[in-house]
Amino acid sequence: MSALPAPLAALGRRLWDAGQAGLTALRRRRPPEWPLPDRPPSRALRAGVIVTEPTRLALSYEWHQVVLSLPVMAADLAGLDVVGVEAAAVADRPEPDRAALAAAAAAAGIPLLTWPGVPSSQARTGTAVPLSSGGRPPLVQPALHNPIRWTAGRHDHAVEPAGDVALTGSWPRSWSYRRRLTAYRAYKVVVTPDAQESAEATACGALALSAAAPALGPQAADLRPALPALLADRDRRDRVALAARRDLWRASTYSHALQPLLYGLGLADRPTVARPTVTALVATKRPANLAAVLATVAAQAGVDVQLALLAHGFEPDAAALRRQAADLGLADVVVLAEPAATPLGTCLNRLVAVADGGLVAKLDDDDYYGPNYLGDLADALGYSGADLVGKAARYVWLEAAGVTLLARPWLEHVFTPSVPGATFLLPRAVAAEVGFPPLPTREDAEFLARLRAAGGRIFSADRFNFCVRRGGSGHTSPLPDGLAGAPAVWTDDPRPRVTA
Repeated sequence: MSALPAPLAALGRRLWDAGQAGLTALRRRRPPEWPLPDRPPSRALRAGVIVTEPTRLALSYEWHQVVLSLPVMAADLAGLDVVGVEAAAVADRPEPDRAALAAAAAAAGIPLLTWPGVPSSQARTGTAVPLSSGGRPPLVQPALHNPIRWTAGRHDHAVEPAGDVALTGSWPRSWSYRRRLTAYRAYKVVVTPDAQESAEATACGALALSAAAPALGPQAADLRPALPALLADRDRRDRVALAARRDLWRASTYSHALQPLLYGLGLADRPTVARPTVTALVATKRPANLAAVLATVAAQAGVDVQLALLAHGFEPDAAALRRQAADLGLADVVVLAEPAATPLGTCLNRLVAVADGGLVAKLDDDDYYGPNYLGDLADALGYSGADLVGKAARYVWLEAAGVTLLARPWLEHVFTPSVPGATFLLPRAVAAEVGFPPLPTREDAEFLARLRAAGGRIFSADRFNFCVRRGGSGHTSPLPDGLAGAPAVWTDDPRPRVTA
């Protein structure tokens, strides 16, 4: 790997002593290869690829693929929808072999995608489309590049920080790419001259410092001067890392790069990656909270949102609610009503039945949800492959006491048996299949028990953008579990701090 650029070299010298202790420990125990998620690809396409190992692993979640090698025969291309070739994987092969591949693909009428970094398409005739002369923008694969601390089936293996700083040029060259995926998760900060490594480390939960860091957004560009404070301030560091991950997952994944190319070749039904569609499920007994519910759902970013609202024990003015929602920019609102005697579980099943979103999220009317709440949980559902996601690590605002606690902070980015019902997000099909039991209370716990019994997996995402709010009587549930020994983190209004 090339030497660090001058500004990072100076930074590296200052950080060397801090990083060496952790690096030595990590070398000593030789990080295990990160377990590859076992999940089907997102497309039904069948692709033949000649690519490097990192790209091969990333693309395996995009389509069904067959690994090819030069020279390629016409028979090797049988049954393929597309062929993908990465320049770095064929750079040392003779030009006639590369030309023969293009000719074979053209003769078979199979599109050929070639790229030095981001894929770009060639026509079915095999005529090359000129590539940008710019550098390679970084791409991440959420199934691989994510902050999960352990995966289903390996609960005995948790990646713990081996130190504060990793200098990637000092990693042993013998480490496989999958060992690097483990190492990304073992440090608070990763210093690298490589934009792709910087993006991957960021998506895996670290803060990445790179000569190309500005490509990851304004948050990364400002990291170097703030490094000492970031190392000491976990809250700020986690906020910056979350924002950078969010930017990558929303615009710089392999799916984002492939989708317009496949659409242009007639192999996809839309030119861009679709945003998640989420129906917020809210059952409330409090007419006074309706305005806050509308404002919360209307403010959600990163998803196309619908509100399914059930008035539990009162008759709402549905037309007035829809007008208020429209004024806030919330166009899709379904309003239902049930008598107060109807069990809450039954109410929730009614809401699931009228939901149009591909995902559904259960929201309480008296808790706080930040604008990125639904979008971040939808991201977590995608990268984790779980059947349900939520927030086991969460803030709890005790208004009467004037204090906010952080409950179960160790339960971030992990698979877990349960998460609070107020944070459920899951596919609508799963919610309909499992169903809430017709109970007035504990319907959430029983729903999770049903899901686990059916083999479902539950994932706890980050702690931000949600706050349990308890200030008096009449709340949907008593104080949450897990507060014994929970640290007090703030004494003022926590909502601006919870929001990230």
